Amino acid sequence: MLKKLYYLIMLISILLIFSGCPEFFTFNLFDGLDYVSVPTAEKLNEKPPAESITDLQEQLASDSFVQKIEAEEDQATVTAINDYLESIYTDTIGLETIYPDYTPAQIESLQTSAAVLAADLNLAVTGGDEFVNNVFDAFMAVQELNAGGGTGTEELEALQTILIGIIPTSITEAPTPEAQLAAFTELLTGIMAAGEIYTVLGNTIITDPTQGAAVYEDVTGGVVMNALVTGLITEAINTFLLPGYQTPEAAANVFWQLYNGGPEAIPNIVGLNTSADFSNALSNLSYLENIALASGADLTALLNQTPVAP
Repeated sequence: MLKKLYYLIMLISILLIFSGCPEFFTFNLFDGLDYVSVPTAEKLNEKPPAESITDLQEQLASDSFVQKIEAEEDQATVTAINDYLESIYTDTIGLETIYPDYTPAQIESLQTSAAVLAADLNLAVTGGDEFVNNVFDAFMAVQELNAGGGTGTEELEALQTILIGIIPTSITEAPTPEAQLAAFTELLTGIMAAGEIYTVLGNTIITDPTQGAAVYEDVTGGVVMNALVTGLITEAINTFLLPGYQTPEAAANVFWQLYNGGPEAIPNIVGLNTSADFSNALSNLSYLENIALASGADLTALLNQTPVAP
């Protein structure tokens, strides 16, 4: 499984290089749209789920939605929309009763759309979009950490170098150290929340290759890469941090010390697992194969060949 997932990462990366995709994040595609209102939970529940999903897809494509929430620090709205979308992608509202004429594949497609929107929302309003768009740096991090044979300290030194290369400038250019840490904490909160959503999606989605491309049009190559990056960050937290330091707040504090300190600081940072081994971390990301299948990718032949870097 580890070998197959490693090849999968390589293949998707190469595919997106050749396709000329400038960004992997699915928000902020239409900068010129006029201001749109922020939906409330009441407005969302006024319509059937399929219609509200369509409305959200249109509204969340505009920068103005994200900018308004960021400007007002409107976490209540984010929570309300997240709760609404979660009720759809986990189907606690009885979608089969609401849509008795829908096939199982149509119900699954609606749940998939909700999950993708929820993950994107968590990334957009916490600065995770800029982080995910550094995906090739993150991929190189996987190669470095997954090489094997090193000690825990050596892997932590590699992680330290990686953090320096991929943390967004929106965090490092914050005016004070306190503001930088707060922004980094917000980033990890969004990354981990999105990772949990992608895990649910990958573990529940129908992966019949004959249906994937036709049914799951919202599961693009960008969604696969978002799922990959958020999954890797979550695994890094679970691998390199001791129990009790794996919440977003605690993880941000430890990783921020690692980011700012040199190799000599590693032994003195409380919460680090200095005997960590990242070489098997990808085995916990098997759900990524399901998400890739849902994107319509034909993995049968690809996973049986060794990818060649462009």
